[in-house]
Amino acid sequence: MAYKGVENNSSFSTEVALIADENGRDVMLMLAKATYDIHENNSLVLADEQQEVCFEGEYFGDPGASSLKIAPEANFEKLATDVVMIGHAHSPSGQPVTELDVGLKVGNLQQHIKVFGDRYWQKRTTGKFVNWIMSKPESFTAMPLVYERAFGGKDLTPDDKKHYTFEPRNLIGTGIIAKNTVEEQVAMPNLENPKDLIKSISDRPEPVGFGFIAPDWQPRLAYAGTYDKNWEKTRLPMLPKDFKKEFFNGAHPKLVANGFLEGTESVIVINATQDRARLGFNLPGDKPVIKFKFEYAESQPVDVKLDTVVINTDDMQVTLLWRAVQNVYNRVFEIEKVVFDNIVSNQIIPDDYEITV
Repeated sequence: MAYKGVENNSSFSTEVALIADENGRDVMLMLAKATYDIHENNSLVLADEQQEVCFEGEYFGDPGASSLKIAPEANFEKLATDVVMIGHAHSPSGQPVTELDVGLKVGNLQQHIKVFGDRYWQKRTTGKFVNWIMSKPESFTAMPLVYERAFGGKDLTPDDKKHYTFEPRNLIGTGIIAKNTVEEQVAMPNLENPKDLIKSISDRPEPVGFGFIAPDWQPRLAYAGTYDKNWEKTRLPMLPKDFKKEFFNGAHPKLVANGFLEGTESVIVINATQDRARLGFNLPGDKPVIKFKFEYAESQPVDVKLDTVVINTDDMQVTLLWRAVQNVYNRVFEIEKVVFDNIVSNQIIPDDYEITV
């Protein structure tokens, strides 16, 4: 066997994996994950401890009952860069507020969310008439930016199952109310689209967030393909023919790039850090060089793409996941070596620019 392993000359965490693509063909997946600390002078400095590649993904709590913190990073291909922010909304100077605007801009991508304090739909019954009244928002200084706080969820309280209701775009959210519900009070979303605010219990706005969308939520689920009897007979264990690679992009649609980012884009964060209302920096542009070698052949550089950018304002860190894929179909036993090297560029503090509301 020719394989001599991985040589990591970079400063990043690296992993390789032999996996199958959608048609069952062997490909070598090569990943480099770079972790940076955000310093007070708005610069990014390579962290002493580099986060490891997360093959399986990670949830904030129990899978299926909490939001996705890190999406699985072992996909065979992505069509575009995902941008995600993990953190809390923070009121300026720590003063209590009842509502707050939070924004993220990375290059041309941006997401703007209005954050409210805790509010409730409260049932008021007069004779045969039922009204739902929106309570005033409570004050807060910090609010988790997670999909549990966005519109969605489910209501399985009616006696008749045909009245059960759920939000397929966010199964763990809050605010949805079924016909003939037995609930007397329902928590409203804390996170809303400022251009599509909820006004009645019949409203069904798009859930908003900065985090990853779970694979069993829409719109991702629509790309997963059809797993029926015909698939079992003709394709299993391969993916269905109607599987679409857009499934692997897990960021909110507004934070999925049109293609791939370069890794040098300007970043602006508004009201999502504890010690400052505005945070600005440039992604560092430290794109790794990855070389792949077959036995009896020259080592060749492979095409490296920026897979995912995660901005964690709780930990004040940024991670960049870089991906390369090499077709090794019918040549698995000829794989000899994978080499990771650094290309380091200077960090630049960005010019001031605004997030469009």
